[in-house]
Amino acid sequence: MRGRHCWLVQQEQTILHLMKRHLVGFTHRMNRANRTQRIMQVLMLQVVEIIIIIGSNLKKSFDSQYIEIGKKALSTMLEILKSKEKWHKEKESGSDTVYGIKWHGIGKVFILQAELELSATYAYRLIIQEINKTPFWNPTLLENKVLQHVNEHVDVIYTVTADVGGGTVSSRDFVTARYVEKRNGVYLSAGSAATHPDMPQSNKFVRGENRVAGYMIKTAPNNPDKCLFTWVVNTNLKGWLPQTLVETGIATMMLDYMSYLRKYALQSLDVV
Repeated sequence: MRGRHCWLVQQEQTILHLMKRHLVGFTHRMNRANRTQRIMQVLMLQVVEIIIIIGSNLKKSFDSQYIEIGKKALSTMLEILKSKEKWHKEKESGSDTVYGIKWHGIGKVFILQAELELSATYAYRLIIQEINKTPFWNPTLLENKVLQHVNEHVDVIYTVTADVGGGTVSSRDFVTARYVEKRNGVYLSAGSAATHPDMPQSNKFVRGENRVAGYMIKTAPNNPDKCLFTWVVNTNLKGWLPQTLVETGIATMMLDYMSYLRKYALQSLDVV
């Protein structure tokens, strides 16, 4: 019995020893697995941080480009407006007149000048601020919206024009970086073509380019209830369109726009 008891004790000790070794080995493996898991977690966090940094830097790069494009467009528009002695009359309707001028680097620019029976502030709201409402009163547009607010002066807008002449000129879409400010009591807005990740070029529309497009709105002399409105346009519609057709169409479109704007403004004032 004593010998059998010793044997059992030895077997028990052997089993305990093996269990201890197995447990130690298992613990080591678990620690290694946990370390590997922790390392993987750290690496994943680092990857996420890198992606965030790259995305942030990319956004800053895009934003800087939008600001630069907008400022350059505004500068170009102001230079064009200072050269009025070189403008020549293209077309007129009532008191609304469209002028033209050949401008270095971009080609022919159209300038519309008109007087509106609106305060400068109200005209600024209708024409520049509330662009998303424009398609409701301007049938030449299908869509007009802000894609991104960059800062207090700069945004990126997306515009889709309607077909013209029963499809003779198909719809175009435009992505434009726009700079807006009030300078010495005068409202200024100008923009030029840009790209935006939320609105890549598609097969649905021909992507046009605004080389420079903008507005100047200021209070009429001695009458705060009226304003002087100036609209500058130079656009490349792309596609296989004769330039003479494009130029004639732009002048007509600008005059039609004034008719739509006055009608909508009158309705808006009646509602107010």
